Amino acid sequence: MRNKERGKILAVLLSVMLILAFIPVGMAFAATAPAAPTISPDGGVITTAQTVGINAPLSVGQAVYYTVYSGNTGTSPTVSSSVYTTPFIVSTAAGIFTVDAAVYDSVYGLGSVASATFDVSYPASSGGGGGGSIVSDAPIVTSEAATSVTSTSAVLNGDITSENGSDITAYGFLWGTSSTSLTNTLAVGANNFTGAFTDTLSGLTDGTTYYFEAYATNAYGTGDGSVLSLTAGVTTPTPTVMTEAASSITTDSAVLNGDITSDNGYSITDCGFLWGTSSSSLTSTLDVGANTQSGAFMDTLSGLTTGTTYYFEAYATNSYGTADGTVMSFTAGVQPPTPTTGTAFSDVPTSFWGYSIITNLATRGIVAGYTDGTFKPNAAITRAEFATMLAKALGLNITNTTTAFTDVAQGSWDYGPVNAVAAAGLVSGYGGTTQFGPYTLITREQMAVMVAKALGTKAPVVNGTELSAFSDGSRVDGWATTGVDEAVKAGIVIGMSADHLVPLAHATRAQAAAMLYQMLNFLGK
Repeated sequence: MRNKERGKILAVLLSVMLILAFIPVGMAFAATAPAAPTISPDGGVITTAQTVGINAPLSVGQAVYYTVYSGNTGTSPTVSSSVYTTPFIVSTAAGIFTVDAAVYDSVYGLGSVASATFDVSYPASSGGGGGGSIVSDAPIVTSEAATSVTSTSAVLNGDITSENGSDITAYGFLWGTSSTSLTNTLAVGANNFTGAFTDTLSGLTDGTTYYFEAYATNAYGTGDGSVLSLTAGVTTPTPTVMTEAASSITTDSAVLNGDITSDNGYSITDCGFLWGTSSSSLTSTLDVGANTQSGAFMDTLSGLTTGTTYYFEAYATNSYGTADGTVMSFTAGVQPPTPTTGTAFSDVPTSFWGYSIITNLATRGIVAGYTDGTFKPNAAITRAEFATMLAKALGLNITNTTTAFTDVAQGSWDYGPVNAVAAAGLVSGYGGTTQFGPYTLITREQMAVMVAKALGTKAPVVNGTELSAFSDGSRVDGWATTGVDEAVKAGIVIGMSADHLVPLAHATRAQAAAMLYQMLNFLGK
């Protein structure tokens, strides 16, 4: 009996040893059931784009299994359920869904089950769908004024003040050279972020105005800040100010008009008009206000002398400095020409800063619009277009048949006007060649030289110091210095800000019209 009992004991021991031999090294027998994992987020409203994670400290021989089902009644995890490895999307459809998860131990089996119920909704950018609430909770974003502006670069600034409960997935700036077409992206980040952010926009063209807005994206959509602007080479974000034609002119008074089209991100602290009886000496001030005003402003200038010509310019001040509009003029007791029927353009409303100027010149046949009834005031102007306006303003004979340039074809719309201004000595070819470049965009210094030549003997005497008032006066090309000096002293050309002339910038059709209007005023026409 003892030998048989010994044999049974040995057989049991051998069996135990064989079982132990097949258990991986390091595995311990589970004394208790594995704890329930943590589901994050632990239920609530999420979107179809938001992921859910499951956290659990796993030992050797353990894994997490989970199930997802509609509503709050479904199947708990089994070893045939999905094995959790990375965060997952609960559902691509909107509705109420529940996630159950449990840790599986190779010895003990499945442990306690964790459960979380979610109200899954479509992101705002994805449209709506049945079952869940439609959420539109994009980030709150603020655009801030550009800093460190140079002739070739600028630092753009923005701020994410709220992510509205969903992580930021991308943020940066949209930018372009038109306030209505920000087609370029300067991406700053693509992760969870709130607070101020910046990035440098490089490769800018000196004198060109750029527009930008800050943006940030979360699962609900994209939030944008307001559109701000900067001008390459203009180092301080002073206001953008326009002078508009005087109105209600009597023998002893007139209403002066101006418009603040942008405060460049900083509140306006003062605005009004500088005026005098000389275009180069506006020593009197007509103060309008000291508040956060933006938009059109006006005031009445009284005590005038009938028959006297007065010059004025609008100004506005913010914390970075003062900016001025162009110098304009009127004569006490003399009403400006009344626009005739048919001179209005569909894209030049009465609220536009250059409405009176453009309408005045259109009435006189100096400027014209397009066949669709537009003037395109903010479009850049070519050398041929400006030459045509100048020829009409001066009343030149545009039937001249002498060919001055090889790239201005006989029979083309600009042939007569371009050759007329050439015959009058107002333009010449590039670098002594016979090429005029009629369809290249004209620069501010090129226009200034042409109008200065048009002044003839009435051009003011200059001493070469006129450009020293501008920090970028040295950027005027040598060949253009005298002409720009004369145009500045005559009040026909002013800076784009208090201390920046920006001579190489391209002008718009409205700005060209304003320069011609000032030229005619100076000539008394």
